[in-house]
Amino acid sequence: MKNDQIPSLTIDPDAKHTGSPVYHGYVVIPETYIDGWVLGEVTPYLGKESGDGFVVAPDGTQASLIWEVSEGDIAEIMPGTPERWGVYAVFFPCAMHTLEDLIENFKTAFPSLRAAHARVTPGS
Repeated sequence: MKNDQIPSLTIDPDAKHTGSPVYHGYVVIPETYIDGWVLGEVTPYLGKESGDGFVVAPDGTQASLIWEVSEGDIAEIMPGTPERWGVYAVFFPCAMHTLEDLIENFKTAFPSLRAAHARVTPGS
């Protein structure tokens, strides 16, 4: 892999440690907040066609997202563990050039993510 192909990571250097969530120190994007849910960034979304991210549910639990700009249905890649409620392939319908594009894409994936969370975390 060439250096220009290595994805950059989005880290919050001022993150306060509060336990051991999987994505401690990575940035959440507050503008994506929907009903207590928020999208987080491991690799940049804007200007990219694929990458890694995460979602935080209202109960504070997290799931990993392997995303790409394409068509498809959410798919579980790995089942949940004590650290997170799963790893999911997520497909966003539109290229992301602006924060508004990211917000709209998250809105399209949100119902499927909420349903996946409900399936694997009964009672939440």
